[in-house]
Amino acid sequence: MKIPDALEHPERYPGLAERKLPRVLLRIWCYPSFDPYRSWAAIQAREGLFLRRIVWDQGRTGRLKPTTYGSEVPLEHSVFDELVADLQAIELPPFLAVSTIGLDGTSYGVETGSYMLSARLAWWQTPPEAWEPLRNWHARASALFDSLLPTATPEFD
Repeated sequence: MKIPDALEHPERYPGLAERKLPRVLLRIWCYPSFDPYRSWAAIQAREGLFLRRIVWDQGRTGRLKPTTYGSEVPLEHSVFDELVADLQAIELPPFLAVSTIGLDGTSYGVETGSYMLSARLAWWQTPPEAWEPLRNWHARASALFDSLLPTATPEFD
């Protein structure tokens, strides 16, 4: 199943305000097998810093276009800076041999950076033990983001 562009590039989501010179500073995601996919992004634009969440209800298949929902709020720099500082303090080995089998489960991830330096880390279901601090940070970040965001917009195709 192809993931809609809106989840991977929330700064382009047509159902919310178009921002001038948007740049995604941080994006996290949670893609469960049987529930809606969610992506959160901190977006720096000329107008300020914003938090945006895009949700894809992939259970509503059979439609020509994916059913997505979006929401956005201004994001306080202090909240963002603290969250990023916590992320930057995590130490983990990036390349581990993992042997896992499964069909259903949840994919998680985090990406940050710029043209000069970027990182994208993703895992399926349960990460290796050495990545537990990242998993805990992800859970805290997604809960914080959801607490700051309003209910999603009406359906947008």
